[in-house]
Amino acid sequence: MYIAVVMKILIVTANEGGVEYHRLFSPFRLLTQHDVSITNVLCPENYDLLNDGFDWVVFSRMLCATDEDISAEVLTMIKRSGAKVLVDVDDYWKLHHGHMLEAHWRKMKFQQRTEYALTNADMVWTTHAYLADRVPNANVHIVPNAINPEESQWQPSKVDGLSIGWFGSAAHERDIDTISEPFRYWRKANPTVQVVSTFSDKHKQTFLRIASKLGECDLAPAQDVWNYGNMYDLVSVSIAPLAVNEFNMCKSELKAIEAGFKGKAFMATKVHPYTICCDNTNSVIFRPSTFVKSVDKMKDKAYREYIAAALSERVRKDYDIREVNKLRYQLLTS
Repeated sequence: MYIAVVMKILIVTANEGGVEYHRLFSPFRLLTQHDVSITNVLCPENYDLLNDGFDWVVFSRMLCATDEDISAEVLTMIKRSGAKVLVDVDDYWKLHHGHMLEAHWRKMKFQQRTEYALTNADMVWTTHAYLADRVPNANVHIVPNAINPEESQWQPSKVDGLSIGWFGSAAHERDIDTISEPFRYWRKANPTVQVVSTFSDKHKQTFLRIASKLGECDLAPAQDVWNYGNMYDLVSVSIAPLAVNEFNMCKSELKAIEAGFKGKAFMATKVHPYTICCDNTNSVIFRPSTFVKSVDKMKDKAYREYIAAALSERVRKDYDIREVNKLRYQLLTS
């Protein structure tokens, strides 16, 4: 139980995406004894918000995502109001070559904006030690991703038979490329196995290419952040391939956490961050060269149910948001 300390917190968010759901919406909603406000942007037009006397102003990654970089101005106004700045960063701010946002990121100078925010924040939260070591701020703390087991979309579900789901964003096309050839080969030998891929009109062509790289796919419309956990109800196995590069090694083990809470067997590339919580006792960890042999293991119902149960036990023990929020509360009130 938390000690009742009254705090006013302003969350600045674009109000979209799984990252902000897991890092901002879900955890701060549970810190119910705090007065939490949310705004989509902090800029000259709404600086009057800061007159409410916030203790903390919380950002995801950067201090502004406006057309013009006003990071320094935003920081000055927050400091002048008496609030402290908390920046939460869950992946690397230096995109790998070929990332779909690479050109836009460079044009908008988002790397520099994020580095400025991290350097000048009063406190930084991130997901694991590998990424924390890269944060240019001495007051950085590891606050892992976590899930609320009481939320309906994260309740376990069972599906009879083998069905495989990939529920990533359009930015993961290069990661899909690492397994596309062996996966299409495996699909020819296993044509009756259902494969489900995320789809949205926003990145229609990219998702159609990804689906073709996974063989014959059923397209599952991407859900909003308050419902996307329900997509796991469609499959018995969740797959998360990643190319081996510095950007991906800084990502979190979130897909493993999600699969575990939903009671699904999990397959992932042998790369940090999945090796934080996954090994061959609770998941199938593969390299592209061993993918066919690895996915064949999932044909055994008893095996996939065994590793699904093992992963579920692990994540429910270590990634319960109610426990992780105790750390959040301690950091905010220290």
